[in-house]
Amino acid sequence: MKDDRLRFSLEDEYAKSLGRALFVFSALEWNAAHCCEKISPGYLNNLKKKTAGIIADDLINLVATMRPQVWTSHEGTCRQFKTLVELRNRIMHGKAGTAPNGDQRLIDKGTVMDAAFVDDAADQFAACSTLVRDKMYDQL
Repeated sequence: MKDDRLRFSLEDEYAKSLGRALFVFSALEWNAAHCCEKISPGYLNNLKKKTAGIIADDLINLVATMRPQVWTSHEGTCRQFKTLVELRNRIMHGKAGTAPNGDQRLIDKGTVMDAAFVDDAADQFAACSTLVRDKMYDQL
């Protein structure tokens, strides 16, 4: 029903951090998919069932087939995206719980993902997205 979401005790700032991280990762994922499209035209036509992890693997594999200097130049960014998929998954699949201080937070393997954790993740997503968009895409 309308406003049922408000029954969950969650500070607005934490919710804002989670939403921003999700949005920024989405931009990173789409930038990576567009790099794949640039290397392999038609890639986006088959994107429907691909997870971010599959897109990361595809990006690594597609860039690896290019000239050695291209791979050398972009390998780190490709692998960073793959690592960030794992970080995003930790956040997205974290379990809602109560932190030791009583705050409602996502928790993964004993790690309380507070706003600082989530904001740091979003910063990493943004930095990688910029590398993918501004450096990789223009050079591919």
